[in-house]
Amino acid sequence: MSASSPSSAVHAVLFDLDGTLRETEPTPRQVFRRVLEGWGVRLPLTAWRTLWRWEHAFWAESPQLKALEARYRTPEGRDIAFWHAYQALKLQQLGFGPAQATALAPAVVASMRQHFEAAEDRLRPAARRALEHLRAHGYRLGVLTNRRVPLPEGYLHDLGLADLLDDVWVAVDLGVWKPHAEAFLRPLREWGLAPEQVVYVGDNYYADVQGARQAGLRAVLIAPDDVFPEVPEPRVRCLDELPAVLARWNGGRRTS
Repeated sequence: MSASSPSSAVHAVLFDLDGTLRETEPTPRQVFRRVLEGWGVRLPLTAWRTLWRWEHAFWAESPQLKALEARYRTPEGRDIAFWHAYQALKLQQLGFGPAQATALAPAVVASMRQHFEAAEDRLRPAARRALEHLRAHGYRLGVLTNRRVPLPEGYLHDLGLADLLDDVWVAVDLGVWKPHAEAFLRPLREWGLAPEQVVYVGDNYYADVQGARQAGLRAVLIAPDDVFPEVPEPRVRCLDELPAVLARWNGGRRTS
């Protein structure tokens, strides 16, 4: 059966939200690195890449994440102790000893919060243009985010995305989080589509790409920093590249 046959053609695209369609400027990675470099910490690119890969794994429902959530999460969300513990784990990934990392973590959190007071919450470059292109070519579009709290009312409208999306699913409402297969399959059942007819686009290799593929979907990794150069799945640096990937899967034809 060819990739462009009616049963296996791509009919819909699900997007991750944070880090994929939207971001802060500067990004958390940029701020974290600036804080450490402001303290005179200079590390080779390989050390930063190791840390970013660890971050991908941590946020993909890792045992470390679940342990911190169980210990520090409150009904209002993650409390300050969660972020202290998280930053301590990051510092340990960079070679700091446990005691030193724990001692430095509160200062890291405080410095990052100061930086983020002026951060801009915005669409990623080319996000709206890419979605407009896909919508014009007949793709159904949706968001599946791993957020642990509901999206604020009007948030996607304020970002400039609401008019381009058919549906939005938030993990806290589904009661299941990526990379678990059910997080991906619930939207597909509502759409009445088979997994091979849907592409998931995200920036986390473990939660988004591996999770989607294990659920039977196709997947595209947004990788502007190329942290996973060995990943065989389609990788794009910018969302402008996504329509070409989908066109190749569909033999160049529209879906409608």
